[in-house]
Amino acid sequence: MNYQDHATKFIHLRPLKTKKATDVAMEILKIFLGFGAPCILQSDNEREFTTHVIEELVKMTLECKIVHGSPPRPQTQGSVKRSNRDVENMLRFWMQDNKCTKWSVGYYFIQYYKNSSYHCIIGRSPYRAIFGSDLKTILKGCHIPESLISSICTEEELNKMTNKESPVADIFFLQYMLELCANK
Repeated sequence: MNYQDHATKFIHLRPLKTKKATDVAMEILKIFLGFGAPCILQSDNEREFTTHVIEELVKMTLECKIVHGSPPRPQTQGSVKRSNRDVENMLRFWMQDNKCTKWSVGYYFIQYYKNSSYHCIIGRSPYRAIFGSDLKTILKGCHIPESLISSICTEEELNKMTNKESPVADIFFLQYMLELCANK
């Protein structure tokens, strides 16, 4: 599932096991609870399907209006299709480069890359548009050598190494995702 905020171009990519309306609605709800819900949802999907998704969201106490079909401007529809095509291409290259057969793992890396990259239409990265600062990079180019990362066991050890009072969850998440690929 590819959910994109129209104003900031910030995307949320979610691997889905099924396309059931309840599953899609649950993932959309998770996004809304973390980032807020829009007043209007626009979908390029089938009218009947999106109606079922909205019905599920309403059952979960969310009120939103859905706009079906083509958006008012054809270039916006092209933007949606281009974004989906970009995600597919980036995912294919990511899987080849990382020798990983689990596309669901790569989806999160593609989300990271797209949200942290400069977007010419908004004049900054989608991440900066939402949070007002650049995304702290933890991927390739991290200022902590890999040999030291593997020796970090506690947050205190990390803080000593980086001289920052920051959580280590993102580093451990990255390590977990890479281990998933290694176990392909």
